[in-house]
Amino acid sequence: ALAHTKTYFEWDYDGAVIAYEKANELNPNNGWNHYHYAWHLHLHDRLEEAIIEHKKAQDLDPLRPGHIAWLGLFYLEKGDTAKARQQVDRALRINDRFPPAHYVLGELYLQQENYDSAIVHFQKGYEIAGECIAHFKKGDLARGQQILNKMKSTPSNSLKAWNMAAVYAAIDSVDQFFEYAFYDPPFWATPWFRKMVKNPKIINDPRYKQFMDKMNLTMPEEYKPPR
Repeated sequence: ALAHTKTYFEWDYDGAVIAYEKANELNPNNGWNHYHYAWHLHLHDRLEEAIIEHKKAQDLDPLRPGHIAWLGLFYLEKGDTAKARQQVDRALRINDRFPPAHYVLGELYLQQENYDSAIVHFQKGYEIAGECIAHFKKGDLARGQQILNKMKSTPSNSLKAWNMAAVYAAIDSVDQFFEYAFYDPPFWATPWFRKMVKNPKIINDPRYKQFMDKMNLTMPEEYKPPR
């Protein structure tokens, strides 16, 4: 619990490592500890180690679909779509309505530019931001804007801000991304914009360095320092 808090809410990553290691010392068979440590490693560009740690969680708790489906997202980042799909299919065999499995499948189809299939699975995964992005990528700007307007009309909270920032990053709206990225209080997954955002216009904007500094994170590899 301490490692979880330091990773997602306090952004004390060195302290989190101490807590993860202490938890493993006390009980190396706690699957949740390995699962959250995997995401900590992923955030800090240690993808291969994150996959190994995630597999430990899966081995210890093999019927928990989250320990299976989310590993698929790591394989997607690695570029191994076959293994990503294998993980998703395993999770769906356990629970064919498991939202994260449909979300990961939506991301897979989005990568493949199969936008109609991506939309179907984002809807099944209750991922309104993913659905909105898929419509924009498909070229259906009217439907994408309609969903975006619906998102805007909901009461403000950290999850809404995170979803809005994700959409604006994907559709090249730099100022709007920062408007929502700096929302306070932040959503627990806000640090992972460091991994999600690939738009060079955003990454090389001075506000992005401020954003990373706020969360005690280094700049991503895509960053090009000014000469």
